[in-house]
Amino acid sequence: AEGLWLGIDLGATSAKIGVVDAKGKIISNYLSPHEGKNSPEDVVKRIGICCRKALRKANASLSEIVGVGMGSPGSIRNGVVIKASNFPTWENVPLAKMVSEELGGKTVVLNNDADAATAAELWVGAAADLRNEESETASPPIEDLVLITLGTGVGAGIIMGGQLVAGASSTIEGGHHVVCKDGKLCPCGQRGCLEMYASARAVVQTAQEIMEQEGEDSKMRHRPKLTCQAVFEDALKGDDLALRVVTTMTEYLAVGLLNFMRILDPSIIVLAGGVTEGESGLLLLKKVRKHLKKIQWTVLPSPTKVVLASAGKKAGIVGAVAAARMNIGARVG
Repeated sequence: AEGLWLGIDLGATSAKIGVVDAKGKIISNYLSPHEGKNSPEDVVKRIGICCRKALRKANASLSEIVGVGMGSPGSIRNGVVIKASNFPTWENVPLAKMVSEELGGKTVVLNNDADAATAAELWVGAAADLRNEESETASPPIEDLVLITLGTGVGAGIIMGGQLVAGASSTIEGGHHVVCKDGKLCPCGQRGCLEMYASARAVVQTAQEIMEQEGEDSKMRHRPKLTCQAVFEDALKGDDLALRVVTTMTEYLAVGLLNFMRILDPSIIVLAGGVTEGESGLLLLKKVRKHLKKIQWTVLPSPTKVVLASAGKKAGIVGAVAAARMNIGARVG
């Protein structure tokens, strides 16, 4: 598994393509634009052209490529895109096979983009940071990691024993495990899902509810459009109601993380998404850790570390390669 890899991060409007070495470093990269209405054949052809451009940029040839890792939105099974909301006309598209044929028969491993992001955090992101910090101690390798992505919804990626966990039907939905009995009704049909309390959308809803209940003034009331980021910005400025919203969100999130800790016992839980960046991320992390300390057991140690994501913009390309390397048994981390 040493040598060069191609990483392909397929998004709604473009595919980001990179030549990646065995240590997870991007040597060259290229952007292949497309539209959601483009056919799979058209998208694959464009990807092939840009892969060759990225190789030329890296002074490498296709014959030097060990394999190709690809991350795609949607439901993925055995190299096939079952459905993807970003590509409404796509159904049961054998994407891995199509890209392989475009690239001269190279092995292509296709994973969901969220799983690719999880693999990136293990290989070059938060887990790598932790390994570097602990390099002077005889710590065991990190092979068990959970990535929680906080966006419009809440997603979870899981790696156990150095391998991505997909579940029997590839529908592990960490944002839809229940943290509040008989709680808020979720669009999924359940009540009390983590997503209804810890997503960006939930933060805005909680803020609106608290402002309706309380008469006191708040910076949030004077914003033309209230967003999750705005709530955190106001909380950082000491706004009392905004701080209450953030506290509510982080307390439910801590309950969710504790459930992952007890069921999976990961070495590390990584928090990702827009709200985890900058000062907002530091506030989020501080409050989540504080509440976790308050609610977790005392009979045994709780060694799981909760940290912020750090793979950054390279997560898609490098993560696609990391997930592919796992698939063929190469060590990641």
